[in-house]
Amino acid sequence: MGSILFLFFWVGGAAFIGLVFGTSRTIGFFGAFLLSLILSPLLGLIISLFFPTNEEDARQKQILATQQATLKAMQQQQQPKQVAPSLSDELLKLKDLVDKGVITQDEFETQKKKLLEKH
Repeated sequence: MGSILFLFFWVGGAAFIGLVFGTSRTIGFFGAFLLSLILSPLLGLIISLFFPTNEEDARQKQILATQQATLKAMQQQQQPKQVAPSLSDELLKLKDLVDKGVITQDEFETQKKKLLEKH
């Protein structure tokens, strides 16, 4: 009779720990219940109390999401923006190619006309 009563209190204590402490924490009912059942209700209680509450976990996830969004925004601001070369820069490059003999004067005029139409 004594061992049945002991077993009843052991399982009852484990269920109580799981229900009261496990459900409001990230360990959950079954985790707290199984730890309390296998180890002891007292050790299950102590271990369950080390797990964060669901509210703390949600707050930590929200903080992490905010930090990641902030980091992403900062990285986007730090990236150098591509500046399109100006019309005068392009014309100078073409003129340099003509002077070096890489392209002919006719090719220069054709490319110059395309650039002027584009801008």
